[in-house]
Amino acid sequence: MTKVAEVVNKSASLIMVRAAEQPLTGDEAESFIELLNDLMTEWEAIGVPLGYTLVQDLGDEMTSPDSALRAIKYNLAVSAAPEFGKDAPRSVLAIADSSFRNLERQVVKPPSAEFPGTLPVGSGTACTESYKYFPEPEAGLLDETEGSILLEENTGD
Repeated sequence: MTKVAEVVNKSASLIMVRAAEQPLTGDEAESFIELLNDLMTEWEAIGVPLGYTLVQDLGDEMTSPDSALRAIKYNLAVSAAPEFGKDAPRSVLAIADSSFRNLERQVVKPPSAEFPGTLPVGSGTACTESYKYFPEPEAGLLDETEGSILLEENTGD
């Protein structure tokens, strides 16, 4: 697994805060860790779930998948640049954008569509009477864990 230090050091070198072989100061490391946690929390909030666990130290393990590391490193560099009085190079901005879009395509799954029972199936020329319209969706309520709670039938009791 990848250590937080690897991600933070790469991000710092991308915006030339420190040379790749030069360690960050304690304050710089704290700033990068805070920005990393903020970035990952934001991604989770907008629907990019990576299984990230908040970190506190450079020695902590990254819990996000390895396929997300490039997007994390480059986007962290872009996020950190203003705080360190730097401008992210265009190449870093471009890679941050493209790697995040690729990551989104990998992990964000659009919900499947439910069609109302009033919507005709096809053009109607090859449909039989029983398949003229899409079936009615099940009446249910969604709970907080994205499960479905079916409505109880009224038995007249």
